[in-house]
Amino acid sequence: MRSFIAIDLPEVFIKKIKVLQDKLKRDCKAKVSWSAPENIHLTLKFLGEVQEVQLDAITTAIKNTCIGINRFELSVNGINGFPNLNSPRVIWLGIKTCGNLLQTIYERLEAVLADLGFEKEKRRFSPHLTLGRIREPDKETDFKGILAHVKDAELGEFIADGIVLYKSELNPKGAVYTKLYECPLTPSTPLKVVLKPFPDGEREKERGKRRRDYGSIRQE
Repeated sequence: MRSFIAIDLPEVFIKKIKVLQDKLKRDCKAKVSWSAPENIHLTLKFLGEVQEVQLDAITTAIKNTCIGINRFELSVNGINGFPNLNSPRVIWLGIKTCGNLLQTIYERLEAVLADLGFEKEKRRFSPHLTLGRIREPDKETDFKGILAHVKDAELGEFIADGIVLYKSELNPKGAVYTKLYECPLTPSTPLKVVLKPFPDGEREKERGKRRRDYGSIRQE
């Protein structure tokens, strides 16, 4: 079965994503395969095909990853396109947290799963939410102009309260995700993330950096 490990989004945040997608749909003339809002998640590790006999070891690996980690706050880190905003194939939202906590969780997962035989990622970890994939480009659609009007504060923050192992099944209507296991994080006062506006000229520099970090997109 195809499986992956992710952080779920709360319902209130999913509703905000739907509002954003609806806004983009009105402005976008290109043919885009939009992600179903309820299926959008923050992927930490794509496992590929796994056997049922491996599930106990994988859930133990997730438990070990979560040791000592409390619930924490995540926020949007800009909207962007891959490979670039002039002719994007993917529209995505960057995600960040205070400090390096998300990176720490990712590195823990990579280490414990490597012990189980899962190959480590060669690309740099770039946390994101995939909003849609462009199937047929349209020269009249100014993605750069459209996305420039999207502000991080429109979506705000959300709390990560667990790490989930999912099974992914493909059918004619799209992907179906089934939760196989969830490791809850300990309640605590979440770290507060303050969104600061980019100085003039710095927004495009930051977007360029995120595009380089994002690397190639893998179908989930």
